[in-house]
Amino acid sequence: MSILWPDTSNSYFKEELAACERGERYNNISSVIRYKLTNGASVMWLGDLENEFMENIKDNINLGKTTIVFASHHGRKSGKIPDSWLEKLDPQIIIIGEAPSRHLNYYTGYKKNNTK
Repeated sequence: MSILWPDTSNSYFKEELAACERGERYNNISSVIRYKLTNGASVMWLGDLENEFMENIKDNINLGKTTIVFASHHGRKSGKIPDSWLEKLDPQIIIIGEAPSRHLNYYTGYKKNNTK
């Protein structure tokens, strides 16, 4: 298991932490965690990171091929995983959480499977 984020010395993280301390926003202090089996699948959780923040830190986080990604912010449009991340992650499966469908982002090029 690897904790890929936060980088507490990163200026973008420091800005978000200060905003959190002021009670303004909390999503972008989420952790990014990867679990990888030796010679096997890997899974990544992106917490509640927002799209713009992910764009800001794309060069400050080690993103590699990942089998399954749990979409940030429950898969809402506000947490859409940027293409710059998807190119590096190249996931086989993106899992989106529960939210009203009008708020969700269904990733282009992936089959949609409703488990309800």
